[in-house]
Amino acid sequence: MPAALQETFRNIAPRRDRPVTAEDFVPFGNRLGLYYYGVNQPADPELLDFWNRNILVMPQTAYDILSRGLPPAVRLSITDIFKGRARLGIRREELRDGRKYYESRRYFDFDESEVQPGNVNVCEDLQGMGIGRTLIRNEIEFFHACGMKRMKIEAGSTNGGYTWAQFGFELDGAPKAENFSDRIERRLAMVKPVLSADAIKRVQRSLASRDMRVVWEIAAMKDDITPYAPDMIRTSSSNLEARTLRDAYYDAVNQKRPLSLGRFLLIGTFWEGVLRFDDAAQMKRAHAYCGFKYIQAG
Repeated sequence: MPAALQETFRNIAPRRDRPVTAEDFVPFGNRLGLYYYGVNQPADPELLDFWNRNILVMPQTAYDILSRGLPPAVRLSITDIFKGRARLGIRREELRDGRKYYESRRYFDFDESEVQPGNVNVCEDLQGMGIGRTLIRNEIEFFHACGMKRMKIEAGSTNGGYTWAQFGFELDGAPKAENFSDRIERRLAMVKPVLSADAIKRVQRSLASRDMRVVWEIAAMKDDITPYAPDMIRTSSSNLEARTLRDAYYDAVNQKRPLSLGRFLLIGTFWEGVLRFDDAAQMKRAHAYCGFKYIQAG
């Protein structure tokens, strides 16, 4: 497609028109922290300098973006600052017993214009409510507003391998694609006896392409393998794999939806991926999956 006709995605979050000061953080109390900043304590000058050099929105806008759609009492922190690098934390916790309802931690580097792999955890009581998806959506919108160029991830935990593909992440380089294919081939071997010849060919054809977006093709495979899942769980090669597949199976049963071939192949499958914020196809897929507010096409 000619460059002039390519769809672009721009950030519409309000840009700050002045430097931030310690007073800009006071209204948040301990809900938005810069390093050791706490209630009614002045923000560290070094941290304010980091914000003013790198973050293009006001603290209120940052909080609005990062807390949107999450249960109340979201706490944000920017810590471990070193030159142009820092760590963003998003969490809600029960202070009485220290239990975390959800938490996301991710380093970001302005010198490299890159968001690095991190961790997203949601407590078992709140899983299945879309909180993980909301956390990731909010991070993408915030880092996009900060002028970052790309976000990297390491998929693998439970539904991660499937979910990141839905978000538009693609494999991060040819060696990663080769490793990914080997892992999917091993998972495919478990389900081959119950698949049609056509389904097997579709998977093998996708893997043979070595396309960085093969994860999208795999995720889109809707063949229903729910009836065969219990037998495959029993023949899993490891306890971790068995637990991952078992959780996916019961999740599908409880929600009365099929366990698709694509989900079966990707859940618990480790792969390294990247979402490039200037790639229209990736951003369009992410928007279709999670619904941006501060990023718009055009």
